[in-house]
Amino acid sequence: HQADPRETELHLFPKGEVFKLDGDCSYVVIEGLDIRYQYNALHFEPGAHHVTVRDCAVKGGRYHVLVRGGAHDLVFDGLSVHDRFPDWVAWSDVKRPTSGGPGHLFQGAAIHLTNDVDQVEVMHGSFTGLFDGIGAANAPTHLRVHHNTFDVRDDVLQLGSAGWGIEFDHNRVLRAHSGGP
Repeated sequence: HQADPRETELHLFPKGEVFKLDGDCSYVVIEGLDIRYQYNALHFEPGAHHVTVRDCAVKGGRYHVLVRGGAHDLVFDGLSVHDRFPDWVAWSDVKRPTSGGPGHLFQGAAIHLTNDVDQVEVMHGSFTGLFDGIGAANAPTHLRVHHNTFDVRDDVLQLGSAGWGIEFDHNRVLRAHSGGP
């Protein structure tokens, strides 16, 4: 953990995706890759389905993996997302009532599920140095998160009240909602 701002690495990412899986993408396995240096490393469009991401290291900008509503039957097995959320950024700078300050831009998740995604499994992953682990604040259904390690500043799994069929088990959670190192 870096407490001195002068020792913090700075990565600048262009907008876009390394992999964008469109709605007609199905029955694909992405395995053993280092996927990095775009705003979203992986972007799943509505309709993408039956995709497995296995044993990949991912580094994106705000969201490392972005899944749009309508995508379904996705498996993330052995995903590693290691970010460097600075310890010297205050939780309150990120969670201010109105967005706009630079701290708010750190409020990204390793995996961000939007709207109505269905049948997503996240297992055997490592999510460290992030502000949030998994963002699923809308209406995910049949989401299973198990056998992962999370070392995040705020939320390990942020759920929306419209979601159902959620299983969260056998995970190791460190520093969640600690607000600091």
